[in-house]
Amino acid sequence: MNTLKLIQMQGFTRNEFILSEDTLSVKQFTISENKEWIVRLEDLGHKKVLEKDTSYMRKGLLISMGLFSILFVIANVADHSNHMKTWVWILLSSIYAWFATVVYLSPLNNKLLLGYGSQAIEFLSDKPSEKEVQDFVDEIINRSTIVMQRKYGSDIDF
Repeated sequence: MNTLKLIQMQGFTRNEFILSEDTLSVKQFTISENKEWIVRLEDLGHKKVLEKDTSYMRKGLLISMGLFSILFVIANVADHSNHMKTWVWILLSSIYAWFATVVYLSPLNNKLLLGYGSQAIEFLSDKPSEKEVQDFVDEIINRSTIVMQRKYGSDIDF
């Protein structure tokens, strides 16, 4: 069997999965640490669990902060009574725009867990694409099934 490799990047995190005949090598690189471990395919489960962030809270915060930032500038430009100094309302507007940008750029929870065995592996479900991740996980399950059948016989229930 050939060796397959999947590289996933999100923000400052890089995950690298190398699938060989009977093991899966996992490497995680972040700003603060680098981890590396090897999992035997017979220890992995065969159940896929998809976790996706579908809340509307993020979109609501993004829209409200962005609109408030823009409306704050418009209201203070239109109001000529000078209740606030110019630098104060520009600073406040910039802070709200910065918060809106942080909310927009914060990573979503899109995970694919391969579990229900003695080991569980977590993948980003959409990096580099959903199809590539699904194909890679399906290949892990196929190879794990072959390893289990070779080791324990062909009467195995998953």
